[in-house]
Amino acid sequence: MEQLIWFEVAFKGAAGLALIVLPNTTLRILGLHRDAQRFWPRIAGCLLAGIALGALATLLTPQARGGIGPAGLIAVNLSLAAGLLSPLVWGTAAPFRRGRFAVLVLGLASLALAFLEIAHI
Repeated sequence: MEQLIWFEVAFKGAAGLALIVLPNTTLRILGLHRDAQRFWPRIAGCLLAGIALGALATLLTPQARGGIGPAGLIAVNLSLAAGLLSPLVWGTAAPFRRGRFAVLVLGLASLALAFLEIAHI
């Protein structure tokens, strides 16, 4: 279970850092809609980085209280998967095929992480 949380810390931390530092470049590489403002991608990056840091705090100090444990990560991953996959169903996910594929892969990866965490509780 600990290895799964380490993977999730690395995955969410890297995605959050990329969105914070290079929001337009990250969106362009993924094929997602870019806007003149970089506010919302940076906010999403800060949220992902915060989730990663909360899970990291749980891993580094298991005796302390206040971090995000496996049950919290299940809820985060399920809501992230719902948020990523629902625009695909509506047909508003991304303007390019590469973007729709990236959203599909990220949504399915979040769903897979949630199911793996459910299986290991």
